[in-house]
Amino acid sequence: MNSFVEEEKNGAFCRFVFGRDEVAALRRDIEAASRVQAVSAVIWAAAIRIARDKNVVDGGGCHFAAMTVNLRPRMKPALPEQVMGSLAKLPVLAAWPVEMSEDEKNDGCYYYGAVAGKLRESLEMVTDEKMRNAVLGSSDQFWDALRYSVEKFAGGNLLTISSWCRFPFYEVDFGLGKPAWMCFFTMCYNLVVLLDAEDGEGIEAWVTLSEEDMSKFEKDIGVLKYATCSKSVGVCGFSNPS
Repeated sequence: MNSFVEEEKNGAFCRFVFGRDEVAALRRDIEAASRVQAVSAVIWAAAIRIARDKNVVDGGGCHFAAMTVNLRPRMKPALPEQVMGSLAKLPVLAAWPVEMSEDEKNDGCYYYGAVAGKLRESLEMVTDEKMRNAVLGSSDQFWDALRYSVEKFAGGNLLTISSWCRFPFYEVDFGLGKPAWMCFFTMCYNLVVLLDAEDGEGIEAWVTLSEEDMSKFEKDIGVLKYATCSKSVGVCGFSNPS
């Protein structure tokens, strides 16, 4: 399960809608700190189950989730919202063991809560001090840490999650009125992009997987419980961008 397509083949690209009531119920069930963390937990848990069913145990015995973090409000003083560039965001890794614990087998809500907690723990590690050390510290130290991360999950089970929630897409008006619907497209496998639903409370998850994995993802117990799938996106051919 690699992030980028290495050869031309078909992949499935589907939209999963977590409605307002479902997101609220999910947050109550697992005591998640935010909508994004709650929905991300269900999606990552489903990806982990798929990998376990396929008996994939690469990546040093762990499953990984990479989440893009907005650095602007985490800096001291905070950076202006208009700041752009690669330093305005940072990928953060969270790891989950391959072996299933007894708690996971017996309690689905515990599982989602633990997964959400792992995501939250990783995000909370992104502090002003650590970011400044990474950017302003020794270049060798920075690249050594990056190299270690790449080697750790290379060839393993990596799911990339990017949240575009709270971006005011539905407030943009270039003179023809505000958009009726915001959508997304990508050429990468194992990528999830989260967008606000039109009501601002639900979340649309745009998920790209291989056809085989998507057929299992659509039937996952957590996905079925909390989301509905739109079949309007369908299947498309992906190839290596290079």
